[in-house]
Amino acid sequence: MKKEDISFGDWQRWLFGDAPPAFVGEVLLRAIILFAVVVVLMRLMGRRMKGELSIAELAVVLTFGAIIGGALHQPKSGLLPSLGVLLMVLFMH
Repeated sequence: MKKEDISFGDWQRWLFGDAPPAFVGEVLLRAIILFAVVVVLMRLMGRRMKGELSIAELAVVLTFGAIIGGALHQPKSGLLPSLGVLLMVLFMH
């Protein structure tokens, strides 16, 4: 990005970045799908994810966040790799 491209009043760039405005709708849909998957995975993990968490369980929750963050914000990456990794973490835990 060139210095000339940066202006304080450029709300389009502030809100959407370099992605087209339609990507906001895609991010919303990705967030809904990933939220539903994580809710299902947390329920499958049962009581281990409620109350006090051990260090290993806290690491799993943080891993969920890292996996979801990448799939949510990168327009070039699809959801299937992240969903596959989430399922792998479920079965490893």
